[in-house]
Amino acid sequence: MSKTGDALTALAQREGKPWSHVIRDYAERGYSWADVADILDVPRTNLVVFCQYRGLSFPWMGLKSPIQRARQRQQWYDNGMPGKRYAPTYTVLGFTGTMGEIADHFEVNKNTLHTRTRRYKMSLEEAITQPVMTPAECGQAGQAALKASGNHSKHWKKEGSLYGSSPNHPRL
Repeated sequence: MSKTGDALTALAQREGKPWSHVIRDYAERGYSWADVADILDVPRTNLVVFCQYRGLSFPWMGLKSPIQRARQRQQWYDNGMPGKRYAPTYTVLGFTGTMGEIADHFEVNKNTLHTRTRRYKMSLEEAITQPVMTPAECGQAGQAALKASGNHSKHWKKEGSLYGSSPNHPRL
């Protein structure tokens, strides 16, 4: 890796115009900070800070730029890696896919499916088939669970005011 200032000076000499114009050309063509840093062989953060210090800002999309995604897709293809390498697939009710694909197929919120399988330790089939409770049903289920565990408190019903029930203290 080279120093950012030296790399930008060499870029300006090679292109025959100021480096800020060259980088602006890259930005207009859709390149991201990471793309230009790879071209110049400098750390991405150094390039960003170097440009911001000089008052340059560009409408770049960062790592989600189309060029960056296409390059990553090509690297995966070259290395024989599928696009969903780290996403395990599951088969439930005759459908095979990742958690996101299963949630989309069965029209269940992805966060609900994740919460049910991770926090509540439900099976994937159970998490999909169980209906979503309304807020009122959630409250009733919570009160029933508190009552069953012996932690149900009627303290909130006994308290009439913040300072007690004395006639000298008004109710809030």
